[in-house]
Amino acid sequence: MTHSAPYRFVFTALACEAKPLIRAWSLKKTSDSSAFSMYTGPAGTVVVSGIGKTAMAGAVAYALALRPVTNPVLLNLGVAGHPEYPIGHVCLADKVVDADTGRCFFPQLPFDLLCPTASLITSSKPNTAYLQDALYDMEASAFYETAVRFGSSELIHCLKIVSDNPGRSIAAISEIQVESWIGTQVPMIENVLGQLQGLRRQIAVGGGNDWYDACLARWHFSVSNAGKLKNLLARWDLLTKHAEPDWDPSTLRSAADALNWLENKLAEMPFSLRETDGG
Repeated sequence: MTHSAPYRFVFTALACEAKPLIRAWSLKKTSDSSAFSMYTGPAGTVVVSGIGKTAMAGAVAYALALRPVTNPVLLNLGVAGHPEYPIGHVCLADKVVDADTGRCFFPQLPFDLLCPTASLITSSKPNTAYLQDALYDMEASAFYETAVRFGSSELIHCLKIVSDNPGRSIAAISEIQVESWIGTQVPMIENVLGQLQGLRRQIAVGGGNDWYDACLARWHFSVSNAGKLKNLLARWDLLTKHAEPDWDPSTLRSAADALNWLENKLAEMPFSLRETDGG
């Protein structure tokens, strides 16, 4: 890969999950890897957080504060358990649930899916009961909750490879196996990142400029809120296929009202989830 993609970040909990991409992208360990192991190159950056929600949240915040990027592409890559899926099966998360807090997150998938989707449950301890029809891991909810503070939700996703199920114990997993399973899925990982790069370009070009100018003329926005408005209008343009916001500006009294209206409408907006045979 020869293009420069400093906006692509992949976060893994384990070094063995990161090695296939480090090798495929010819990444080099950075000099600022004292807090978390970071590897970078023209193809992007891979960060190894360590196991657990606290470690993952810290790694995401550290990497994105160290390398601030407008609309970064953010992917949590790793293994997960599932009650039915076979070992090596790959899925994108369409819902992320924090089992400890009950908080739910819904990654938006407005692009062509070349692998199935599934709910993903994150807990503080390994889950071997597999009580729900879902993937199970220990980092995704912290990744997502932290990542959305730095970017657009359309560009933030979790891609998981099944490593254990009722027929194969989590205790039987080896680092060599994990590296092999993820290595096999490097083309799929690249495809997902390619889809997100396409979305990023749409968001960057984006529509809504007339509305953006009208909002700035009507209300006072701080520099940071003006940037937030631009991102929200670009997301609206992407998800509605260029429809104009159906608001009445006369009912909104401030910049904060306008931002809240857009955020609430985007949160309520339905989007299509299409599953295909893949993995």
